[in-house]
Amino acid sequence: MSHETIIYGMIDAGELEREDALNPHYALNEAALAALRDDDDDPALVRGMFSIAPAQARYSSQVIHFGASYASLEKNWDRWLEKFEALLRKMYWFSAVVHLDSELFEGDYRYEWMLTDEAFESCLIGDTLQPVNEWEFTGGPRLFDT
Repeated sequence: MSHETIIYGMIDAGELEREDALNPHYALNEAALAALRDDDDDPALVRGMFSIAPAQARYSSQVIHFGASYASLEKNWDRWLEKFEALLRKMYWFSAVVHLDSELFEGDYRYEWMLTDEAFESCLIGDTLQPVNEWEFTGGPRLFDT
């Protein structure tokens, strides 16, 4: 019998004011999400899971939210995290949070990725924008003993 696992969270792309443009990374993040497939191997990480708040609902930061429901995702949680982190490596962001609500392990787990100072300088401040490739990770287990 499978147990339901619900995940939800957000990616905070912040705000960047550059000499040549305000928030040029917003369109780059939209392109990274658009490049996701509509279908994916288990555990799925697909385009339809993600949504970006429209301009009317954005004070300054681009907030990308997501959510999904899975059957016993904990069995493949490490693979889902690898897929999520591969997406983060294609994007421009300041922080990301994932909540995992586990029926199987009867608990809620929080995972957080924070841009390092070095990545901020090299990826978001330099002459050329670069996707974030370095972060500090904190949170629940990356592998569940199922």
